Amino acid sequence: RRWSRETGAPIASGLPERKFWDGTYPAGKALPIARVKIQIGAIAQTRPVAATDRAALFSVTLPAGRTQLTTSFLDAAGQELCGAYYVYVRRK
Repeated sequence: RRWSRETGAPIASGLPERKFWDGTYPAGKALPIARVKIQIGAIAQTRPVAATDRAALFSVTLPAGRTQLTTSFLDAAGQELCGAYYVYVRRK
């Protein structure tokens, strides 16, 4: 996810400036995100996303032990724009 679940915002959309008790969060910029990529250890997967998608879901079988997770939001040309800010992991 680019934005937290609570916002309900699509991945590619921007967010308005928000004022909270501890300060002001600047407006979030809309980005031309077309695909989402994850890499967990040696496993890499990519998924297309639509303009209205709020999340990209991946299902991966992992061996026991430590590993590293990296994420990327890609534009239509496959260029990396940024990484995911929110990742939610569930164990089945």
